[in-house]
Amino acid sequence: MGRCRIGAVRVILQRYYPATPLLEGPSVITLKKCLSPSAIVLAGSASSAQEVMATLAARLGEQLGLAPELIVKAVQDREATRSTAIGHNAAIPHCRLHDLPQFAAALMSLNQPVRWDDQGHVADLVIMVAGPHQAVAAHLRLLSNCSQLLTCEPLRAKIHSAPDAAAAARLLAAAEEAVEARRNREGLLRELRREQAEGGDELIDVVERFTW
Repeated sequence: MGRCRIGAVRVILQRYYPATPLLEGPSVITLKKCLSPSAIVLAGSASSAQEVMATLAARLGEQLGLAPELIVKAVQDREATRSTAIGHNAAIPHCRLHDLPQFAAALMSLNQPVRWDDQGHVADLVIMVAGPHQAVAAHLRLLSNCSQLLTCEPLRAKIHSAPDAAAAARLLAAAEEAVEARRNREGLLRELRREQAEGGDELIDVVERFTW
């Protein structure tokens, strides 16, 4: 099997992250901590990227106690500056909001891909992330994790075939733990400099542990 490619966002991540390994701890924000099964929509349907964003914003609004319209506007404003499609039929729309006390994430898989932007990207697997405006480094770390997960083809296929939201959440948590373990072992800058992750097969190993 081929190795899973690491996602982009290299220059910005290098600016905000130290060259030393990033250690786990209670302050580290991970997808596992901010993506609950109630915020996962599997085998959904939508006619546009805007409809996907509205669905995910509604899930985030429930978690954060915010009007979904506020999240949609912030995400679309961000989208207007640069598409959040990352290739591989995946996208990671995101925003940072003032006075937001915590991070939250939502995921949607689609039976049929939707057109995501004017550049020809389509998406059938989308993670939306919202976080506090001041938490730049934590936000970018979370985006990096999402990117690594969604650019791994076997993992994407496994998410699409997950029997329920709880199973998908367990799969993503296990895969993210593999990403974090590799980062702590090797350091972020070494990870970002690779065109392909030497430890990419670790994600495939995770996928193979889930037998649905």
